Amino acid sequence: MSIIGFTDKRAQFPEIGTLRKGAPKTDPSKPGADLDYFRFDTDDEAAHEKFIKAFGDKPRQIEIKLPYPTVDENFEAWREEYVASGLKHRCDGKNCVRWLKPDGTYSEEPIKCPGRCKQTGRLKVIIPALERFACVMVNTTSIWDIITIHQNLSALEMLCGTLRGIPMILCRREREISTPAGNGKRARRKKWLLTVEAEPDWAVKQLAAMDRAALQPTQTLALPEWNGEEDAEEIEEIATPAPDMITDGQIKLLTGVIAELETLGVAREQWRGGILSFTSNATDEIAELTNEQAAKIIHAFTRRLEEKRANAERKKGAGV
Repeated sequence: MSIIGFTDKRAQFPEIGTLRKGAPKTDPSKPGADLDYFRFDTDDEAAHEKFIKAFGDKPRQIEIKLPYPTVDENFEAWREEYVASGLKHRCDGKNCVRWLKPDGTYSEEPIKCPGRCKQTGRLKVIIPALERFACVMVNTTSIWDIITIHQNLSALEMLCGTLRGIPMILCRREREISTPAGNGKRARRKKWLLTVEAEPDWAVKQLAAMDRAALQPTQTLALPEWNGEEDAEEIEEIATPAPDMITDGQIKLLTGVIAELETLGVAREQWRGGILSFTSNATDEIAELTNEQAAKIIHAFTRRLEEKRANAERKKGAGV
């Protein structure tokens, strides 16, 4: 059971602080001075102590993880207008999604944006060094940060299917960007902006996994038929094998290929020698192969089978 507006909202971890790009404000009407490092703003003393111990007081990069699987769940970007009393309206650049009514309450009925709003990005992160299942908010009003963070996270979501649990590094990096210079002109200035990337050790493992996947047979769905109909699950096991020993489906497919090779004149010693060439002479027993070795052997033996079939057809056509 749920109470509308109360217990029908999505899961959310508690928020224990904010990572800021600027120094504390000295003038309430102006932002604080831009920094070249992260400032952790929190009233949680234990979290602050662990943060300083892990990263120092002027970190330019922080190890993070994201709590939710998608970009939109972890990163919100809007255009917003604030007044002294709080938020006046929030929009997507065209239409308001939340706005303050004259009676002091908020409405989420879509209306045209009245203007005077500024872009704002908020990234929810978990910092493992704090040893808490609690979020820290990363705030930015830079359009360059908003674009970069969205692109960085979208690329990782596209690659992995989910952002949750990927070890990442949140960085401040100096870039030269175009900024307003007054009188309708622009100038190039250096700014310390945000980027998010996968942690290098994790990236190395993912790249290695991509290399292994690229070496797998690309023609698995074109394998010749034997012993009746192909089983779709067996084909899938060869296309994406599990990281352990040969599967039952691979054993069935490999033994089927070998049986047909033998009918075309390939002796037992020959195909066992072929298996040994893929296992560094460690074993020629099919049941002792890894699924990666089995996939490569099936691919090679299938090509050999196709060649033997082609030769047999040529001889038959020539009347030999």
